[in-house]
Amino acid sequence: MATAALDMANMSREELMEALQNEKEKNDKQIVVKVSPKGCVQVNGIRKFPITFYKDEWATLFSLRERIESFIIENEGLLANKA
Repeated sequence: MATAALDMANMSREELMEALQNEKEKNDKQIVVKVSPKGCVQVNGIRKFPITFYKDEWATLFSLRERIESFIIENEGLLANKA
């Protein structure tokens, strides 16, 4: 935290305004679900590239929800969060 504050203190007004705008755009990003050109369910806004699966693949993932949640809980110490 102190490093970020120090960097901001040394930034020009233009650099600071650009950094604030970039942060605002990052926070304003919305998750959008749509039909892809190939007829898949496409989710945009979570990662740099869309997450796309066919509807039956989503059904498979949804049926594995409890298994995936248990796996995440069991492996909490090994799994990373996106920073």
